[in-house]
Amino acid sequence: EALALAARGDSSEVDTLVEDIYGSTGCVDLGLPPSLTAASFGKLARQGNRSARDEDVCRALLEMVAQSCCVLARAHAAQWRCQERVFFAGGFLDENPLARATIANSLKSLGSPAHFLRHSDFLGALGATAHALDHDHSMKLEMKPGMWAPGHSPPPRRRQLSSAADVDA
Repeated sequence: EALALAARGDSSEVDTLVEDIYGSTGCVDLGLPPSLTAASFGKLARQGNRSARDEDVCRALLEMVAQSCCVLARAHAAQWRCQERVFFAGGFLDENPLARATIANSLKSLGSPAHFLRHSDFLGALGATAHALDHDHSMKLEMKPGMWAPGHSPPPRRRQLSSAADVDA
């Protein structure tokens, strides 16, 4: 239902855009796209407007999440020097052309192309299976002294001493 609402919404009705702050000529002078989001839900906060349409709020929420994913993905890609190979996967994107378009446009504005994997909704399950099969991370069926049960917090970690100087500290 929220995705159907978002498809009919306009985030610029609730988000503050760069153009709202600097105007059209200011955007040109700064080299920023006028439609770039400056503050998600900024118009609601600034104007004290609490009567926004549900469609616009859903669209702004979807775009905020997608844009945040892009910023994080771009930062990680830059760290690993692979800005041309940013991939997105998951069932949410498979069934959501609006989110894919938002991610593609947002990442493009950050200078990287977005790539989407087809039929990727099962990749999370494959990753979880691979992690579970890894001998270093596989769960043991028997409980040993000091182990904690699922759903309960683990005991606090003991501080390991790294040198004799730490003994007196």
